[in-house]
Amino acid sequence: MTQGRDELPVPTATSLALAGAATTDREVLLVALAEAFHEVITRWQDAHGDARAAGLDADCAEVCATLGARVRVERVDGDEVLGAAVALAPDGGLVLRHDDGTTSVQRSGDVHHLRADDRTDDQPEGHAPS
Repeated sequence: MTQGRDELPVPTATSLALAGAATTDREVLLVALAEAFHEVITRWQDAHGDARAAGLDADCAEVCATLGARVRVERVDGDEVLGAAVALAPDGGLVLRHDDGTTSVQRSGDVHHLRADDRTDDQPEGHAPS
């Protein structure tokens, strides 16, 4: 949480301190995390286990960096699928829009962002504008 750049295991790693967190006090962070989990679990339970009715799918989509990006999915069977990540499916799968206009839902595989600045023209469903 408080590591400096020279203390991190790989160049792409970071810490809360390096990310500019308002606090790195472990007790404060643990309490905040527990309160946030409680709020999410309560919403989910109140919706009888329905993530969509609880609004949890929209919450995830709002902070998902993948939505709006052009991606390559390396599927477990070895196939690769290319497309723009446009939404989260009701079951949590990633909805891709392909160059030919068709869509597919990817439920497993490694997702790779092709370019950070290669966003789709359309704002993806459930994704808040930046």
